Amino acid sequence: NCAGKECGSDGCDGTCGNGCTGTDTCQQGVCVCVPETCGSLGKECGNSDDGCDGYIDCGSCNEGYDCDIFSGQCLLMDNCEDEESGVLSDCVNDTDCNEGEVCEEWLGVCVVACSSQEDCCPQEDCSALFGEDLWCLPPDFWGEGP
Repeated sequence: NCAGKECGSDGCDGTCGNGCTGTDTCQQGVCVCVPETCGSLGKECGNSDDGCDGYIDCGSCNEGYDCDIFSGQCLLMDNCEDEESGVLSDCVNDTDCNEGEVCEEWLGVCVVACSSQEDCCPQEDCSALFGEDLWCLPPDFWGEGP
């Protein structure tokens, strides 16, 4: 019996209605929108559409980080807004580098340490130079770019 139901079982091994779509789930024969969460969207900061005509606040970033409004990820402050981001600066020692960067003296370039891709700007890759240390590097650093 599907009287008053738009989804769910009809009690005879069939279903009522066309079922639910999008983020809707069937609850007691009625499609109900279940809002997305920051985790399900992969967001760690900023505001996002919850999929149910509302918004969710995914919070703010720790000091020294800015929220990228498109990805919803916390990125090192100013590093990604710099028009030269993704281009390594020459250096002899750390004093030649911007705040948050260190000089990789063997190569003579300024780099930013990372523990995962989320620590880097969208156009950079978190990669090892030598040993186990990871650095935010332009995608064409190893000569594999376009």
